[in-house]
Amino acid sequence: MTRNRFAPARESLAWAEMALDEFRALCVANVEGLEWHLFTEFDEERCQTVQLARLNKSFDRNVARKGTDALERIKRSCDQIAHAAVELTHPTSEAKVFFPWGKSRASSERSLRRLKLDDAIALEFSNFEPYPPSPDYDGGDPLIPILSEIANRGHTIGIGFHASLCHAEIGPAETRGGRMRIPDLKWDSEKEQVELCRWSGDVDPPSDYVLEVAFTITDKLLRRPVEAEPALRTFKAKADRLLDNVEAGFAA
Repeated sequence: MTRNRFAPARESLAWAEMALDEFRALCVANVEGLEWHLFTEFDEERCQTVQLARLNKSFDRNVARKGTDALERIKRSCDQIAHAAVELTHPTSEAKVFFPWGKSRASSERSLRRLKLDDAIALEFSNFEPYPPSPDYDGGDPLIPILSEIANRGHTIGIGFHASLCHAEIGPAETRGGRMRIPDLKWDSEKEQVELCRWSGDVDPPSDYVLEVAFTITDKLLRRPVEAEPALRTFKAKADRLLDNVEAGFAA
C-alpha cells in the first residue's frame, strides 16, 4: 500500500537517473574534437588590445534539454514524496500539498508544520534541510534549495544550462613597460568565447594556455555557475535518501 503511494516519486527519480545518464553521454560526445582558437580584438573605447579564445564548434542544445529534464524530475519527486506522506497521514485531506522549501529555516518549519505529519516523518523532511544556510541558525543547504527555485522558475524564464570555462592555466607574459590585465574568466555563452587578457602599450601577451570547459547551471540566484552533473546527482541522491527514509517510516 505504501509502496504504491510512493510509486510516482520513485518513477520520477528513475527517469531522472536515465536523463542524467543521457546528459553525461551528450556531454562526452560534445567535448570530443574540441579545439581552442586564440584571436585578438581592439577595444577602441578603452584603447586596449583584447585576447580571446573561442571553441571550434557550438554545443548541441540537447545537452541543456536533458539537464533540464533531470532537474525538473528531481524537483517533482520531492513534491510527490510530500504528497504521499500527507495522503498516508490524512487519507481524507484534500488540501494542496507543497514540499516545505523555505527562504530560511523558520519559513521551512512553518511550511512543514502545515503538513501535520507525525514527528518521526516530519523529522525526515527537516533533516533534508530544504532552506539555505544563514549566520542566524545552524544547518541549511547552500545548493539544493536554489536548484529547486531554479527548476520552479523554468516554465517562465527557462533554465540556464551552458558550457563554461571551468579551469585555466595561463603562461607567462612580458609587459616591457606596457600594462596588462587578466580579468575574471567568464564564459560568454552567447558569443561562445572567453576574454583571456587585455593590454595597452608594449606587451608580449601569454601564448601558452590550458583551458578546460564544463557544462554548468547558470542563474542569477547562484554566485557563480555550478558544474551541472555533480550538482544534479547531489540533488537526486538527497531525494533518494528522503524517499527511502520516509517510506521506511510509514512501513515501520
